[in-house]
Amino acid sequence: MYEEQTEQVIRDRMLASISTLLDKREGSFTWDAIAPVALELAELYIQLGHLHRVSFVTASYGDYLDLRAREWGLARRPATRATGAITLTGKAGVVVPTGTKFRTGAGVEFELTADAGIDAGGTGTGGIRAVVAGVAGNVMAETITEIPTSIQGLQSVSNAEPTSGGAEVETDDMLRERLLERMSRPATSGNIYHYIQWAKAVPGIGDARVVPIWDGPGTVKVILLDANRQPASAELVAQVTAYIEAERPIGAIVTVVAATGVSINVGATISYDAGRYTLEEITAAVEQAISAYLAQTAFRLGQVSYAKIGSVVMSVDGVTDYSALLVNGGTANVTLSDDEVPVLGTVTLSV
Repeated sequence: MYEEQTEQVIRDRMLASISTLLDKREGSFTWDAIAPVALELAELYIQLGHLHRVSFVTASYGDYLDLRAREWGLARRPATRATGAITLTGKAGVVVPTGTKFRTGAGVEFELTADAGIDAGGTGTGGIRAVVAGVAGNVMAETITEIPTSIQGLQSVSNAEPTSGGAEVETDDMLRERLLERMSRPATSGNIYHYIQWAKAVPGIGDARVVPIWDGPGTVKVILLDANRQPASAELVAQVTAYIEAERPIGAIVTVVAATGVSINVGATISYDAGRYTLEEITAAVEQAISAYLAQTAFRLGQVSYAKIGSVVMSVDGVTDYSALLVNGGTANVTLSDDEVPVLGTVTLSV
């Protein structure tokens, strides 16, 4: 809209408004007096054009998007810390205090959320939380094995299950999606959109699906994904349950659950550029690409496409061809129910 307001256009317009009795040639006093003003005005028009663009949600970003979101009662969700549980082994009767640090071999630190005692059998369990918020806290099972500070009587530590729930600060795209959803889907009187908005207001929640009258009149089922589009953790389910209970209309019977993860196992024979990559590197890249595709489909498509999995495998740099592709042991699409989402299982590649 303002792109045409260049320094030259502005300067020429200003010169045209000055009497012809004055010398207006370049280098004259008049020209030199006007030139800096024209430059500053051109810069002002550039900024004005920028402000005009970011006033629209689809083009807004950063602090500007935050301001637009606040107009609709939304705030950018902060990063969340992953949680999980650990098993402690050592001398019976030892109590490991709250805040004790443990870490993975890669240096990801966790802290004990409450005192944990070791029983007569020499084991105990405790809840843990990542020290730093973000996806780095989502670690695999049996990886939290280090005890940075020596504790008398404590011999070892491990996590039988992966930690989960760690998420980064909400991105512009995610906040924009929530804002456009708020603007285009009015939430009133506890309708479906209201429950979706209540669920997604909790930090760490990426998406929600609502099933009305799922178990008779007055019942509502809310199914949750976390910010990484994986089934929500028990802690997130509890937080959303508490939030909705404080907001919902009187009389509604609400059940909040995590989505059910359906493992997607992929196997194939591939050809790849062995001069640049190892089979292990190709496998890791394929796993990452398939995980990204599955996250995109969660709550958006009712199936995992066999053909799309093949396309994703071929899209990985270094893969030149594939054959004998199997998805969950077959060559058909994997159908998902309303409360199911696909999660990566195993990827087995051979040559």
